[in-house]
Amino acid sequence: AAGEDIKNDLTKKSVILKTRQDLGYSKGPRGMDIEKLKNYLVVQAAAHLVTKLNDQERWSQ
Repeated sequence: AAGEDIKNDLTKKSVILKTRQDLGYSKGPRGMDIEKLKNYLVVQAAAHLVTKLNDQERWSQ
């Protein structure tokens, strides 16, 4: 189980790192606005979901 925890933690870290770069925060956590990050992730997730749903609709027609 420890291996899984480490893997999950690394995944989270890489996602946060990538998000930081997308938001223009490439230099560590300083100035990283948690609210901004949360909003960004919500928007990204929603956009991904909409794209997925649109694709499914296209295929089912």
